[in-house]
Amino acid sequence: MAYQLMPPGVARILADACHALCSKGLGFYLILACSLAGAEQPGKGTKPAVRIMRAGSATSPRFEVRGLSAAQLKSLRLRDWQHEDWVKLLGVYVHRKSTQRLPAIYGDYTVATDRLIFEPAFPLKPGLTYHASFHPQALGAVSSGRSRVEQLFTLPRGPSRPAAAVVQVYPSGPVLPENQLKFYIHFSQPMSRGEAYSRIHLVDQAGKTIPFPFLELAEELWDPDGTRFTLLFDPGRIKRGLKPREEVGPALLEGGSYTLQVDRAWRDASGQPLKVAFTKKFKVTAPDNEQPDPRQWKLSKPVANSRTPLEVRFNEPLDHAMLHRVLGISNSRGMPVPGKITVDQHETRWSFQPSTSWQAGDYQLVVNSELEDRSGNSIGRKFEIDVFRKVDKQIARRTIHLPFSVAP
Repeated sequence: MAYQLMPPGVARILADACHALCSKGLGFYLILACSLAGAEQPGKGTKPAVRIMRAGSATSPRFEVRGLSAAQLKSLRLRDWQHEDWVKLLGVYVHRKSTQRLPAIYGDYTVATDRLIFEPAFPLKPGLTYHASFHPQALGAVSSGRSRVEQLFTLPRGPSRPAAAVVQVYPSGPVLPENQLKFYIHFSQPMSRGEAYSRIHLVDQAGKTIPFPFLELAEELWDPDGTRFTLLFDPGRIKRGLKPREEVGPALLEGGSYTLQVDRAWRDASGQPLKVAFTKKFKVTAPDNEQPDPRQWKLSKPVANSRTPLEVRFNEPLDHAMLHRVLGISNSRGMPVPGKITVDQHETRWSFQPSTSWQAGDYQLVVNSELEDRSGNSIGRKFEIDVFRKVDKQIARRTIHLPFSVAP
């Protein structure tokens, strides 16, 4: 088995050509069957090869390694590997010009009768080039001493559509606590992954960029549709007694004014930059270390034989995303009541409109104790716990029921 090094720059030239052809809609996939580290040369015998195969839709392909021997496939079936072990054998990455490689794409590995299959957990992005790297050496004694096989694959862009835009950021209010825990950034359409932390900035009132205010995770926190990104502040700069807070201080300071900036260069799933840059200006008030208290909430009284919404008013803003999933309505038999949820007034009002008219009788607002405020304080526990005290067990989850009646 012979491998030959490619001349410097050839892989990049081929990748650029691939992008150009894809932008014109030529071909389902263009495969650069040349290696970054070495391209297979004609020879005798079976050669492992990485291919990309359509599986359901254009953005949900899978990667296959064919040409493995029966001994290699048998060895793989016997391996009790974790994801990081499989990545050492076959890793798929978003290709980039810099030498710094992004984390491998997460997904599932399957050993079929005659091939190794990798299926990404999330849809791939049209217009991006992906780098698949297969390392037979990871097979150990059955590797046959072969060098790695590396290939580039580019997905063609779909039909052009309007550029994405930031449609809302939560919390939506203009005043936030010093220990604000997170932002939810909502986009008008699916976004690309892997560049969020380089496209978001926090700037103080003097125009100075705050260094490293956010927790940068290898796996970005997206909803399944790729339209909502969860941006966490670094908890080490929020909790008292932790080293990051002691050394560099909190990211936000009471009395200050700040701007959250989202760069226009951030690309959507089709590879287009945002329509416009986005900014959210806000002021910072004292830290919030109190737990949400359902006893202070105010419930309206719906009218029987109507679909008048039940309104719940909170004494403080609560977590926007959680308000859509940890609150609900049940009837006197404990059965869930279907309906539509609306959250507004800077996350201080929750409204529920039933799918069918209210019937006279008793109901309950069902609340999970995991519900949090903007600072991560939940009904069940405070976010700012004593970090020097050992916590032997987690707070048990519980459900709170707030009764109300619909009169005849």
